Amino acid sequence: MLRSSASHRPRPRGFTMIEMVMSLMVLGIVTTAAGALIVLSARMWPGRAIDTGGGALSAALGQLAEDLAQATAVDGVAGNWVQFVVPDRDGDGRAETVVYNWSGKAGDPLLRQLSGYRANAVTGPLDSFRLTAATRQERIPASGKLVESASTALLDAAALGGGDVAVSSSGSAWGYVSTPSLPAGTVSWSIDRVRLCVRSSFNADDSFRVRVLAVSGLGLPSGAILADVVVLESALSSSMAWHDVPIAVTGLPAGASIAVCLIHASGSGESCRVAANLLGPPPATARVVSSTTGGSVWALQPSAVLSMRVFGTTSSLSTPAVATTRLGQIVISARASGAAGRTVTQGAILRNRPALP
Repeated sequence: MLRSSASHRPRPRGFTMIEMVMSLMVLGIVTTAAGALIVLSARMWPGRAIDTGGGALSAALGQLAEDLAQATAVDGVAGNWVQFVVPDRDGDGRAETVVYNWSGKAGDPLLRQLSGYRANAVTGPLDSFRLTAATRQERIPASGKLVESASTALLDAAALGGGDVAVSSSGSAWGYVSTPSLPAGTVSWSIDRVRLCVRSSFNADDSFRVRVLAVSGLGLPSGAILADVVVLESALSSSMAWHDVPIAVTGLPAGASIAVCLIHASGSGESCRVAANLLGPPPATARVVSSTTGGSVWALQPSAVLSMRVFGTTSSLSTPAVATTRLGQIVISARASGAAGRTVTQGAILRNRPALP
């Protein structure tokens, strides 16, 4: 009788004790490594429950930074609040006012308010919150068209004490070197008249010049004549009185110095006497000069004063220069409450660089 071939198959061999122990050890190592990998992945994955709260705070500060990046104007910023304007967000065609504010009290959240609506908390409890603004000073230059002022006194000097000095054919000449104090923003200035406190001499048949000269590098009258008017002695009073002399000099740049001098023009004697005090006090913006050579050579008389007023106008641009403070960046720093809280710092770049009020 034939037997089945299955009866000749060898029986499977079982695991020995050593093999079983080794297999369990390898399986334990693999299981431990897989568990560690899962934990590490959970920590790296954003928004997982294992986060200690820093992720939510980072998201809130990121929203604040993005709002600030779109700001077209900043109404105010301090350590724990900021108010600014962003473009329309609800389709009504009007810009939105955004306010972020922290009370300064530990445990309170950061609040966000949009266009006057109810403020909402955008973070959990905070132990600290601070905004640090980085600003830059800028000057917007004046612009527009030139606007001329009314005529006003650019030099106003009056001698006290009743003394006088002569302008004469012997070469005696007197005047002022002046740098007028002009209003802020003045671009240029002009002279329209000179007023002198003078009298005639005994003969009253001479004449003198009111001459406006440029000023040399030495601070004395130069040879460059800007305007020249002859005054007849016969037109003067025999006693000291103010006498107006129309004279035109235009387009003088701001900060320019000029000399207004009285020089003998004709006749063989004194052409006028000018009220003067050689002991001063001199005006703040001018110094007396004198000549014994008819104006060829001049010298300063630092303590003297002549009775002279110079009138003119100033011109400035219609839109004056403006100094402004622009906001380029705000550093935001906050710390969540609790033992697990951590400090989060976020930088906000304000792309429009709005000006602070």
